[in-house]
Amino acid sequence: MTRMSVRERDALHGVERACALDLDSRSLRRELAARLSRVVGYDAYCFAAVDPWTLLLADEVSAGMPPDGGAAATHNEYLVDDVDKFAELARTRRTVGILGHSTGGEPDRSHRFRTLLPMIDARDEMRVVFLADGHCWGAISLFRGWRRPPFTPHEGTLVRAVARSIATALRRAAGRTGTPAPADTPSGPGVLLLDPRGRTVASNESARRWLEELSPLRMGLHEVAAASRAGAESYLRVRTRTGRWLSLSGSTMDGDAAGTVSIVVQPAPTSDIARMLALAYALSPREQEVLRSVVAGVPSAAIATGLRVSAHTVDGHLKSLFAKFGVGSRGQLVGRVVGDVHTRQRAVPDRTPGQRP
Repeated sequence: MTRMSVRERDALHGVERACALDLDSRSLRRELAARLSRVVGYDAYCFAAVDPWTLLLADEVSAGMPPDGGAAATHNEYLVDDVDKFAELARTRRTVGILGHSTGGEPDRSHRFRTLLPMIDARDEMRVVFLADGHCWGAISLFRGWRRPPFTPHEGTLVRAVARSIATALRRAAGRTGTPAPADTPSGPGVLLLDPRGRTVASNESARRWLEELSPLRMGLHEVAAASRAGAESYLRVRTRTGRWLSLSGSTMDGDAAGTVSIVVQPAPTSDIARMLALAYALSPREQEVLRSVVAGVPSAAIATGLRVSAHTVDGHLKSLFAKFGVGSRGQLVGRVVGDVHTRQRAVPDRTPGQRP
């Protein structure tokens, strides 16, 4: 058991209290970053949501980071050998990585130390991934400048003590209702080309309008582009600033030695959203089956027949889904999954469990 000072315990309790706040993901990450600064001091940070299946970093909030550093950071993450990659920390469940410690006290062995940390005049980095039930929901990089000492293993232990609570809070925020999409939001796919430096070479009108909803640093675009160049899975689900779910998929251009990547940005399919919400709300396998049927517009009696269970059992699953999602009807449940815009296009009758379909 790590011994903690009274100040450290109070700071950790402050982080735990922030985890209980009912905030959207971006606001939650900003608040958590502020509380973590009282646990371990830092000079700059970048806190990203993570796609729990592909482990690509999506939307980010940050302070003290260069506006043009996204492409260089993702190049290091996917195309250069280095220590403490986020995916490695998540897959091995090591949770915390301190650059100076991971390099055996020789940080200049790290490509990230030589090329990225100088961009913000940093001497050390602590990376933390946040896992809940084996899935990663967020990742943060904390940086210290030369006026501070390097991060210590004890500080890493302190952050690890609240990592599970932070992960649970991030998971809950991922399923939180977003702001209804504006009426003029594009409905079709956007296509753009990114060069190796992360600059947009070409794009259509839909892409330009979708990009306005992404975070200023547009980390998701750089992640998809770098993963494509590395031959890794380059598909990402990202929540926009208005709460809309988008999918980003990338592919390299045939015969383009320069490394230009084509990225398609479009509304995430309903199946993706339902799958994400199933994780966010910790749905059982049977609840997931019922949810998919409800979204597809299948009446309760037909759900019961298809699953070979009684209508009473289906009603029980519906009541559980309503409670977890904080809704009172099938129509509201579908609205939570597919969004207000889609719900208005294909209305589903409101019925409470026990009513005839």
